[in-house]
This record gives sequence, C-alpha cells and structure tokens, in this order.
Amino acid sequence: MSNSSIVRVTAAATLAFVVALGGVARADGPIGNVNHIVIIMQENHSFDNYFGALPYAVGGPYHSGHPCAAGDHTCVDGLDCVRAGSNYTCTNSNLDDDNSNPTAFHDADFCVSPDLDHSWKGSHQEANFDSPASAFLMSPNDGFVRVNDLTEQVDSGESSTDDDTIGFYNEDDLPFYYFLAQNFAINDTYHCSLLGQTFPNRSYEMAATSFGHLTTNEIFPPPGSYKPVTGTIFDLLDANSVAWKDYYSLLPYSFIFRNGSPNGVPIAQFFADAAAGNLPPVSFVDSIQIGAAENDEHPPTDIRKGQYFVGQVINAIRNSPNWADTVIFFTYDEHGGYYDHVAPPAAPQGGNLNPDGINPGQCEDLSNPPSSQQPGGGVQCVGHCSTTTSMHCAQNSECPMGETCAGVSGTSASEALAICPTYTATGPYPAACANFNQLGFRVPFVVVSPFAKAGYVSHTIGDHTSMLAFIEKRFLGSAFLTARDQNADTLEDMFDFTNSPSLNTTIPTVPLPGNDPGCPTTTTSTTTTSTSTTTTTTFGCPAAPVNGCQASASTKGRLQLGKGKFKYKWVNSATVATTDFGSPTTSTNYITCLYANGAKKMSMRSPAGGTCGTKPCWKATGTTGFKYGNKDGTPDGVTKETLKSGTAGHGKVQVQGGGLNLQLPTLPLATPVRVQVRQDGSSTCWEATFSTATQTTSTFKAKSD
Repeated sequence: MSNSSIVRVTAAATLAFVVALGGVARADGPIGNVNHIVIIMQENHSFDNYFGALPYAVGGPYHSGHPCAAGDHTCVDGLDCVRAGSNYTCTNSNLDDDNSNPTAFHDADFCVSPDLDHSWKGSHQEANFDSPASAFLMSPNDGFVRVNDLTEQVDSGESSTDDDTIGFYNEDDLPFYYFLAQNFAINDTYHCSLLGQTFPNRSYEMAATSFGHLTTNEIFPPPGSYKPVTGTIFDLLDANSVAWKDYYSLLPYSFIFRNGSPNGVPIAQFFADAAAGNLPPVSFVDSIQIGAAENDEHPPTDIRKGQYFVGQVINAIRNSPNWADTVIFFTYDEHGGYYDHVAPPAAPQGGNLNPDGINPGQCEDLSNPPSSQQPGGGVQCVGHCSTTTSMHCAQNSECPMGETCAGVSGTSASEALAICPTYTATGPYPAACANFNQLGFRVPFVVVSPFAKAGYVSHTIGDHTSMLAFIEKRFLGSAFLTARDQNADTLEDMFDFTNSPSLNTTIPTVPLPGNDPGCPTTTTSTTTTSTSTTTTTTFGCPAAPVNGCQASASTKGRLQLGKGKFKYKWVNSATVATTDFGSPTTSTNYITCLYANGAKKMSMRSPAGGTCGTKPCWKATGTTGFKYGNKDGTPDGVTKETLKSGTAGHGKVQVQGGGLNLQLPTLPLATPVRVQVRQDGSSTCWEATFSTATQTTSTFKAKSD
C-alpha cells in the first residue's frame, strides 16, 4: 500500500471513530462576530511537559482519560499519574540506554540545560527510535530518553530526575498558564505541523508548508526573503486588503518571508494599539528569541519569564476596547525535545504526501524560477558539487567523478539523509522515507477570548495551519495556500460566537519570576544575566598521548564531532571506583585530549571547583561519581561532563562540548583517533581508540575499537 493510501485509510478510520463517539463538535454562532485574531507562539514545549498534569491540578475542572471520549469536554488526555499532595507517581516511561525505564516526573528545574534534541532526525527517533523513517506507520514515542542521552543531555548517574525530556510542570510552577487552561478553552489533540524544529514549523504557521526545509539552520532568509511557490498568509491578507502587523520584541518572525516589511513593528506599538483599541484584524506577537533578556521559553530560558511576557500581552488585550470581538490563539512552535505520549497522527491534507508537491530536503521556491522550482533548486537547502557548483547534491555520488558534495553539512539535505540513506537532493524521493504527511508532537494550545467556551477541552485534531484556516474562513473567503490549510480544521468547536461565555472573565496579572537556583540571576522583570566563574589554570594536554590509561570496553565508546558540537562516551572495561575520580569539586582538574595518528588535535579543560551561573560547576552525584555543568562552555567549550563509577560495563566517562569556546579540529582526521580524559598532574586517565570512522569534511562519527 502506498503512503498516500495509508493516509487516506487512516483519515477514514479516524473520521469513523469520531462519528461513532457522537459526531464532530461545532461552533455556536457565526465566525463573523470575530474582528481581531492574535497569535502568540512561544518556543519548544510539548503538551505533556506543560499540561500533562492538568487533570490532576488541585481544585481544577478536569479529569484524566487515555484517550478521552470525543463528547467529554472536561477530559484531558494527559499523563497517566496518581497524585498525593505534591507527589506524583506516573506510569509514562521511556527506555534508557541502560535498559531502565525512567518515568515522567515533576521537574523542579525551570531552566533546563542544555537544550533537548528536536531536529528532524532526533524528532523522528523520539517517535520511533528503531525505525525513524517509519514513524508515520508506527510512533510508539519510545526514543525521547535515549535520543537525548546520546545527543544533548548525557546521563549523570541515572537518577529518577536525570532525564529532563520526560519531566513536567504543574499549576504551582505555571499558575497563569494553568488559569488560562482552566478558565478558557484548550485542545489536547493540537500538534505542531511536523516532527522537527522552529523554522519549518513556523513556516507552516505563516505559509502552510516548509517548502522542503527541515532545519532552523536555514531560518535567516536569503536577500529578498524566502518566496514559497504557493505564497504566504501575508500575501493573501495583502491581496484582500486585510490589515496585519507582526509585533516583535527583538526580531519579527515575519522577516523570514517579508524582511524589512513595515508590517513588522516594535512590541511597544502593540501595547499602544491594544490600549487605544487599534489592533488590526490579524496580529502576530513575538517574544525575545536570543540574548540575556530572552523570554520565549526556549531552553535554557527561565520558563516563568515567558509566562510573564505572555501574561502582559494577554492582559493588554483583556483590558483593550478590542477585547469583545478578539480571539487569541496561544501555542508553541514545536515540542522542543520534550516527551509526549500521544502518537503524531496523519496530517490532514487530502491524502497527499506533502502539502505542495515538495518533498523533505528537496526545497523549491520562487528565488530564481524556473530552476528554483525544481527539486533541490530552492535556496539554502542542499549542497553543491565542488567544481560543478551549479549541480545540487546531498552526497558525493550525485556529483561528477572526482568531485565531492560541498556545503551540505547542517542543511535540510543533511537532515533528510540522516534518516533516509537513499535520499538524493534532486532525484525521485524514496517512498519508504519520512515525508510531510505526519503532524508533529502535541503542543499546548489555548484559546483566550470572550467567545471561548469556559473550562472546555477540544479533542479535534489541529495544527498550526488550523489558525491559518480560521483566518482564511473569517477574512479571506476560505482562500487557501496549500493542501494543508485547505484541509485543516478551524477548531470552531472551542467557541460560542453568539453568547460570548467568557466575556467577563477576569484575568489575573502575572508576578515577576522569582529566583531558581538552577536559573541565571534575574536582574529585571524581563532580563537575565549569566555569570560563570571557573579557575583559570595553565594545565593542558601533552603533545602526544600517554600510555597506561584504562581502555574503553570494546565497541562501547562513542565519538561524534561536527556542527559545532563534541560528544564523547567511554564505558569501563574494568571496575572504576568513585575514589579514582579524585575531588573535582575542590581540587582535581580534568582535561579531555584528542589525538589523530599520534598528533594532538584538541584540548578541553574542566577546571576543579568554580561557579557556573549560580551553581557549583562540579557536584557529587551521590556516591557514584561527579557531574560537571557549564552552559557557557568556559574555558574550552566543555558544557557537560559525567564521571560515574561501577563494575565493568556500568561505569562511564562522558564529555560534551559546544558554544563559542569550542575549537573543533579540522576534518577529516587521520586514524587512529585516541581520546583521553585525564586528571591534571596524575597518571589516572581513561582512553578510547577509534580506528575506523565515518567522516566527511564536516562530521566525524565512530565506535571504539
């Protein structure tokens, strides 16, 4: 059966299921009563991460269901937990690399660091770890813990709260968000638009397609901005003389498609327009994406700073003369690597493999027609052959003999290739590989409006193009951009346009976020700063590798270099005692040394003691070892280091690096490659040797001998 046939069968089965449970819920009254639509889209949190505990909130209106009956609108499909006071016992779990099964837990950390994996490859592995390209056919959502152990959050002793990916927050942590969810309308089957990152998902929010793009590496547009073949919502609004603004705090996301547009205006203008009752028919409100004042909730930003920003925006609308006929859609661009237990469903797009005929990693656009309208012809998407630069490629085999594929690292082409080895930049797209026919993981979605049904949970499947469909139905005569927004549900069951049941709901203000020991110090209501103080020393790696280090267990060591990151794992071949690690919290300096064919290529220090942010850089992990964390990566790029004792096969040394201070060696490397983690001034060290590697000019990946 073809993929498109599977989509049709799945869609038909879903429709039959809904009808059997009592039909599709509809809106009460005409959508024409809405005159203002505001979209607030924050960053990187799944439904379970923020609202998985919603049915267990003390005094809340909801109960739990797995899944909920279609007609039960006080049921939330959240985590499967039992709550006793402030303690939760949850059964949702994910397999770890040591064959344990960490369960969902109440996370006390408001500033999760480092970031979690939410790439195209990583997200598909989170959906189906063993067969990521087959996530459309089966998504057991079984890879969150293992993916993030391998890529972003290396284990530090396998504690019950070590895997932030499966952590969650509750009403004490996010009181304003829980107030909105309990007093207005939410949707527990709203998904981001694809399994992937910010740029492609926000493209669906604005263009109902990512036109082949898969990675946020490509978010900064080329000169003249991106030009999707099927256009954007801004094009439709302009063509129909519907006013719109993108109110930005730092950068307007509309710059992706309308760089320099006068429709992008500073956030101060939003508060002025709201107070004066001058909001346009369609508004987008963007928080601060980067820097010390970041408040978009993207890890490691303090999530309460984002809540404070959103609270200011929503209260401004609630107190505006425009409130009575306004709809606020409040949601998140994608899951950010956080666990969600619901399998991403087929994308409603008429049974098509993608919304616009464009496959993953084979971008097409109007940058240089007609050549840019061919597979792989779009800008900033694929590589090019080293000599015949007009030829697009994803791997060397696509180039003339003797040439290599250059400039492909970090592109959509490299992401597509990562889970689809037979993919090429311009050739026929393999039918067995992941396409754009599956939605992403669930994300929080709240409708705040006088028209919102109070304490109402919708179970109607939606994604970011549902907001486009709502705009199109209200203002554009149901015009559409692609098959995705054409077939998206407008989610009108969440509204009563006749009676305005939430017109007089009073919305509380949001207190300034307090200090969390795990977060950077808050200096103002919206600004944070981070300070790391580590001991500056002159210790370093010798010119050649030393002898006598304990070797890694055969084939258990791992080394990955490239894309601005360093990831190394050593597994012991003999017993390692905690005392072997010395006292890194006070006096034992560590250094990671990389040698290629005997020559030193890399040196990374992890100084003893020190303060990283407001926490000690090093801390003991019970009696099993030590953990180092420094998100600033000073002095040489080490962001995390784990020293764990144990009998053969159960101890480990892991080092992870990134950021501006990381100096990766030039690739490819001559083999054998040896990595030694050493104590300064001591003969104690641990080593893995990598004689065979898969590497290019931009990436290196290997298992130890």
